[in-house]
Amino acid sequence: MILLGLIAVLGLITAVIANNKGHNMFLWWLFGSAFFIVALPIALIMKPKPRSGVTRSCPFCMEVVPATASVCRQCHRDLPPMGTWAEDPYHRHELRYFDATNGWTGFVQDHGQQSVDSVG
Repeated sequence: MILLGLIAVLGLITAVIANNKGHNMFLWWLFGSAFFIVALPIALIMKPKPRSGVTRSCPFCMEVVPATASVCRQCHRDLPPMGTWAEDPYHRHELRYFDATNGWTGFVQDHGQQSVDSVG
C-alpha cells in the first residue's frame, strides 16, 4: 500500500513539471508513475509548449491583452490596430506608429510629414 502511494507521488512530480510546461498532466502522471527514472529527466529538459493565446501590451497602461482586442480591459481605451498609425500618446506629434511587436516606435507624423523621434 505504501509502495502504491509512493509511485503515485513520484508520478505526480513529473506530471506537475510537464503541466507547467503546457503538457497533459494525466498522461504525464501515468508515464511518471510507470517509468519515473526515465520520465523525470525528460520532463525536466523538455521545452515548454508555445501558448496558443497571442497577447500584446496596451500601449497606454501596459496591461496584457489578447492580440485581437480592440479595447483595453484595464483602462478601457481603444487599442490601435497592430502595425498602424495612432494618436501620439506622448502628445509631441499628431501621430505615432504603433507596432504590435515593438510597441510605440520613433516614427511620427505631423501635417502629413513623416519623421523620426525618440520614444518616451
